[in-house]
Amino acid sequence: MGIGQLVALAIVGALLLTVIRQAHPGIALVVSIGLGVLLLTATLYQLKPIVTQLEALSSLGKVNNTLLIVVLKIIGIAYLVELGADICRDAGENALAARLELAGRILILAMGLPILTAVVASIAKLLQ
Repeated sequence: MGIGQLVALAIVGALLLTVIRQAHPGIALVVSIGLGVLLLTATLYQLKPIVTQLEALSSLGKVNNTLLIVVLKIIGIAYLVELGADICRDAGENALAARLELAGRILILAMGLPILTAVVASIAKLLQ
């Protein structure tokens, strides 16, 4: 699905949700989540070339694949947390969205520690 089709789907979905939300807010939330999942799955096939290119850059720069995997996981966490928080906000649960974002930041920090450790070790090695 091209970007034009994705934008059209989102606009039609937004218009549809505007009408549905007035009469049936609960159904509107389900439709919103469904449209979000549809948009997400329509773009997932784009991940394969991105990962392939990152692997090529990783091997070119002689970067450990483990670090690349950690970076990809961190990006995945960021996107999933944003999606979950947006769904919570759509449901009117702003406090829950904020707690989910905080949890996501903590998980990202925890997953990023090996990268920070590797960077510090590389700098220490260069300084010797």
